[in-house]
Amino acid sequence: MLEHSVKHFPDWVAQALFEHIDIKEGVDIADDRNYFYPSHQGGQAYEKLWEIHPDVAYDLVKRIIKEIISKRKFDRGGSIIVDSAYLLYDRKNIDLYKHYEQLDKLQEYLEKNYPKRPEFVKAEVQQFLASSYITEIIIAFTVIYKYPQTFEDEAYEFFIKKGRLDEVYGLNQYLKYMLLEVFGEMYHDLTTNQQKVIDENVISKFQKKSELSVDYKKTFNKSWYGIGKYELLSSIKSKGNLPKSWEKDYQELFRKFGKTENKEPEGIKTYVNRDPIEGKYDAFTFDNWKTSFKKYKHTNKNYDSWNYPAEYEHGRRFADVVTLDADEFVPYLKQIIEDKEISNTYVVKGLEGLKDGKVKPDVLKNLMLQAINERNFDYENKLYLIWLNRYFIEKKKVYPEILDFLKEALENGDEGRELGNDALNRGANSVRGAAASALVDYSFDEKSFDFICDTLTVLVDNSRPSTRAAAIHKMQYLLRHDKERILSLFLRLSNDFSPGILKVSIMPLQYLVHYRFDRLIPFFKEALKVKEANKEIGKLITLGYCNSYDGASDLLEDFLKVNEPNSVIKTALEFIEHSHQIEKALEIVTRFLDSDSKEIGEIYNRSFFHIKPKDFSAIRTFLFAYVDSNVGKWRDHPFYDFLLKCSSDHYNDCIKLASKYENHFGIDVSQRTLRNEPLKVIINAYNAVREYRKDSPMADMALDIFDGILKNEEYRDSSAYRILEDVDTY
Repeated sequence: MLEHSVKHFPDWVAQALFEHIDIKEGVDIADDRNYFYPSHQGGQAYEKLWEIHPDVAYDLVKRIIKEIISKRKFDRGGSIIVDSAYLLYDRKNIDLYKHYEQLDKLQEYLEKNYPKRPEFVKAEVQQFLASSYITEIIIAFTVIYKYPQTFEDEAYEFFIKKGRLDEVYGLNQYLKYMLLEVFGEMYHDLTTNQQKVIDENVISKFQKKSELSVDYKKTFNKSWYGIGKYELLSSIKSKGNLPKSWEKDYQELFRKFGKTENKEPEGIKTYVNRDPIEGKYDAFTFDNWKTSFKKYKHTNKNYDSWNYPAEYEHGRRFADVVTLDADEFVPYLKQIIEDKEISNTYVVKGLEGLKDGKVKPDVLKNLMLQAINERNFDYENKLYLIWLNRYFIEKKKVYPEILDFLKEALENGDEGRELGNDALNRGANSVRGAAASALVDYSFDEKSFDFICDTLTVLVDNSRPSTRAAAIHKMQYLLRHDKERILSLFLRLSNDFSPGILKVSIMPLQYLVHYRFDRLIPFFKEALKVKEANKEIGKLITLGYCNSYDGASDLLEDFLKVNEPNSVIKTALEFIEHSHQIEKALEIVTRFLDSDSKEIGEIYNRSFFHIKPKDFSAIRTFLFAYVDSNVGKWRDHPFYDFLLKCSSDHYNDCIKLASKYENHFGIDVSQRTLRNEPLKVIINAYNAVREYRKDSPMADMALDIFDGILKNEEYRDSSAYRILEDVDTY
């Protein structure tokens, strides 16, 4: 129905598609659900929208992507937010997940529309560029990268913003490539004064994470010191002459690091008109494909990658064709695997096409094993082979030979470069880490449990933190088989207390703390000293405290001696929000009412979005202490919305609590939205008093407060006088 309604009712179709999205909160990278629509028909509706009403499609997809990255974000520290949904996205693997394709189409739309609608695209780019989400920043830079001179001002403002470049630089290789290309191009177009600002505030001060010591403190790793500056200077030099003021620095760094190039990550799609066989793919015979495979490959010295399809692009086209008639291509794939003149890229893409074409798992398994046994795969293609396992996992198929392949990759695979502090990202993109993660995905099969655990044990004292983080991130799925064994394995894998591992440890530990908290006490005693993971460790210790587990109280005190209480307070408030262990949680939240921290004050305030009115009596004493406290001065509309919901049943208390409305910090309308919320509470409670206790003195008190609020312009707006008419809607 949706597909056939696109032409005449595009807005209705878009709204219907949006209402059918199913985006669960979580951080599982391997979650391959279709975030955009749960059925094949939905996919066809998107295709028709892009074809017939691209503007409507763009607005819809943009809206959904914002929902996705908001729901799938995870806390990595810092101001830039990374999301698990697009963690592996780099525009060369848009067929990895269904939601990658829509992001790619959105970027294409902006790139193609800039010549026709420059003001619109500029506004969109500026919006994405200002975002805290790295996925939106990548969207912005794909357009800036294509039109660098047109977006010179936007690029300049981005680079001079303190800390912005430092934080995003190592989070995504595709983004890093574009950043350097744009930086070098932009620098030569700047005014002298702008170049001076860049010289003094960016180039001179820029440091990559690899320049710091292994603990990421402000001590330097001499081997890599200066590499950040060198990469920026090299990008300038690659686009023109280097200013004389930087020549000495450049030469010194050149002697230290040697020649460096900002290479486009292999296979990334660039949008130029270089595909002369566009439109002829439908007519390709298998012999045509084989001939083209031997021509369009990087090892062919006569191959002109600028004027002909890139190897990866051509491979994607092949995968698309295979998907349409997967069973027909099975015998051809066998021939391709055997023909050593054909590159591994086309073998892998053919296998991906079979997977997307839903061939029988046994067929894909046999071809995959043939390829593994007859060919040697490089880092990237081996990674794609590992990711193919998701098809077997989806079909609940377990093949011993495939498990052996994963074991070999885990034991002997590459771990990539250990830079920065985003261990999970690096691990998921390395051969060893991806293999470890894939093995854990077989947790559904009890017979494979021993094999999985034995193989993961290889990583103990024999792998980088990023590899172990990729394994630990999903270990909770193994708990169903043997909690004791997984607890012991976790403790062995995390015995170096690396920040990256501690950050993901919350995934299995949120369950294991309820199994044997006593076994985790030695672990927590060391982990609480690692400040980079204080959010996760603070939450876990608080789980133990609120559940009255032995030893948790002492751990909490040790934690608070060396860390801020934010994560502890937030977790305790979550207990109250879920109506669980309220009495123990109140011990914590009452303890920090005198804090002067704005951030802590806002944590308390936001909790009232979720606290249930039915728990009013249980937290009554806390509420009265809260309104007179330091942190209570940051209360805003969430608190008053909570009181409004409670005012019909707890009218006397709500009148007294709302009467403290002047006990806030001064209102800044640009920062806070509190206006007539206290007034609504007073009036609703007043109506309840009159209905149930007409002779109560609280009615007079409510009217006095009401008069006071109306005289105070800071706490009302023009709608205040109409509240009496519509308050009964609350």
